[in-house]
Amino acid sequence: MLDANLMLRAAAAGALDGNETGAWFDLGATQKGPLSVLIMVPSAGGTTPTLDIEIQESTDGSTLDGDQTQVPQITAAGVYRSAKVFKRYIRFVATTGGSSPDFGAVEIGPTIGGDQEKP
Repeated sequence: MLDANLMLRAAAAGALDGNETGAWFDLGATQKGPLSVLIMVPSAGGTTPTLDIEIQESTDGSTLDGDQTQVPQITAAGVYRSAKVFKRYIRFVATTGGSSPDFGAVEIGPTIGGDQEKP
C-alpha cells in the first residue's frame, strides 16, 4: 500500500495517456536505506501500448544526480517496482508509445526496498 502523502503520481491525476514529468518530491533527507518506487498500472489500452518510466534522483531538487533508474518497459496492467533510490528528491518521467495509449489512473509512490516485479 502506498502512503497518500508520499505519492509521485496519484490516481486523482487521471489517466496516463501521454508523456508526463512529475514534480520533484522531497523525501525530507537523503535516504539511509534503500527505497524503491511502486508503479501500479490499472490498464493498458490502445494499440500496442508501451509505457517507459524513469525515476530521477537529485540532492537539491533541481540537478539530476548519478544514475537514473529506468523501469523495464511496461506493456500490460500490473504492479511494478523500480530498483532502489537513495537521494533526497525524486520524480518520475513517463513516456508513452503506441497508438492511443491509455494506462488508466497510474499511481507511483515510494516504498521500502525491493526489485522490479510483475505479478
